[in-house]
Amino acid sequence: MLLSVRANTLAQKASDLSEGEDVQHPPADLGGPPPSAPNRLGRGGLIAIVAATALISAGLGTAIGAMAIKSSSPDAAAQAVQPANDAGASASGDTHAQDVGLCTRYATINSAMPRKDKNAAELLPGVGALETALHEFPSASPQIREAVAELVSVYYARMAAYAPVRTRGLAEPRPHSAAEENAASDRVWKICGLG
Repeated sequence: MLLSVRANTLAQKASDLSEGEDVQHPPADLGGPPPSAPNRLGRGGLIAIVAATALISAGLGTAIGAMAIKSSSPDAAAQAVQPANDAGASASGDTHAQDVGLCTRYATINSAMPRKDKNAAELLPGVGALETALHEFPSASPQIREAVAELVSVYYARMAAYAPVRTRGLAEPRPHSAAEENAASDRVWKICGLG
């Protein structure tokens, strides 16, 4: 009797399936298929998704930022017409514009650097950005370029002191001096007219 009830139930379910209705299988203990494990990502899959999302976001943010900076430049039309050198600066030799660009970049980077750094990693982004600024504004006044280059050199000495990087082979880090750093910073500040 129980067997015929199960057969009728299964026949009814089969006819429901042919009519397009959702079918629910009987539990595994009553002869139905065993439940399947939920499709879940493992820890590695989750990490991969987070990393991919971060990379895509960083790429999109960089692209959008570059477009926004380029389009918001006050003399974008003039820059598009003038030939540019390898660093992307105007090849016309407009020293004042180059001075303004380099000093503005210094002021921006200086304000973004930590006031009380604890390790070299906190200085590295700012120092790298100052070096990039020197390459981007090759026609800036020699006094301004020298002052910024000296400050970069002093910052490298400070980063080497944090590590500490010792002299060996061809590595000869400059010793760090707080007085030299203050003097170099004051020089850039003064020559750029920031004080």
